[in-house]
Amino acid sequence: MNVEELEFCTAGAEDVDDILRILTVRMEWLAQRGLKQWNGYFDCYPRSYFEAGTARGDFYLLKERGVAVAVLALFERDGRWDDDPRYFYAHHLATLPGYPGAGAYMLRCAESLGRRRGKLGIRCDSDVHDTRLGDYYEVLGYSALSAFREGAYEGMRRVKYFGSRDDIVRE
Repeated sequence: MNVEELEFCTAGAEDVDDILRILTVRMEWLAQRGLKQWNGYFDCYPRSYFEAGTARGDFYLLKERGVAVAVLALFERDGRWDDDPRYFYAHHLATLPGYPGAGAYMLRCAESLGRRRGKLGIRCDSDVHDTRLGDYYEVLGYSALSAFREGAYEGMRRVKYFGSRDDIVRE
C-alpha cells in the first residue's frame, strides 16, 4: 500500500472514536517497547478535549477507504512556545501499526496545508529521552531548538521552516 494514496482530511465529531482508537493502539505499541512518554495520556487529554478539538477543526486524519489510520492536531498557538500564530504547532501524531511512512506523509500533508495558509513553518516537540523519535524528526527536517520541562515531561522543541531560515526572525 502506498501511503500517498491515503486521504488527508479534517476530522469531525464523528471521528472522535477513531482518534481515540488510533491513540490507544499507538500507546499500547509504545508501552510494549518500554516507551513511557504517553503514560497517563488520557488523564491529560480526555474525550472532551478531542470533541472540542474536532469541533474547532484542529484534528486531521489519514484515511484508507474511509477508515482512519493516522491522526494529527495542528494548532495555531502553543504555550510551550511563544504562541506565534505564524506557525502550525503539531501534536498528537499517531498512526496505526502496519502503515509504514504514514506519519511522515501526514507531516508532509500538514506542511503543504501550512504553506497554503501562509505559515512560516511547523513546530512540534519530542521526548528528549526518545532518541529514535528525535532522529526521525531530524530526518524529516525538524531541527532541535531547545529543551523544556512541563511537569514530568522533558521535551525538545523542534521546527521545520518553509522558507529560508534567513527570511525568518530568529527564534
